[in-house]
Amino acid sequence: MNLLPRRVTDISAWRPGEYRIIDAKFYSNTLSRNFGAPKFHSDNLYQLVAYVMNAQPKNGVLPDGVLVYPRVTETLREEYNVLGRKFSICTIDLGAPWKSTDAEMRSLFR
Repeated sequence: MNLLPRRVTDISAWRPGEYRIIDAKFYSNTLSRNFGAPKFHSDNLYQLVAYVMNAQPKNGVLPDGVLVYPRVTETLREEYNVLGRKFSICTIDLGAPWKSTDAEMRSLFR
């Protein structure tokens, strides 16, 4: 018997040749601080890495991971390679007109 709750990604998107697992988060401060230095919320990144590394391939394609935050104070567009997979951390302006927000989201996945 499995007593652990099943975790489900916020968004899993695929098309031929591409597969992304997207997790969306919100904090009043996008970055936390460690001895005054800005840093990502590591628990969010660990969660996304677990989703990506445990996901089954879709049509032979392994997923990349995207962590999305609403833009509060800073714009983030970071990319990392973790264990051979691409991970992106970014912010989106949810206060912009819908067409601008849509265009910004689409630009992340080109």
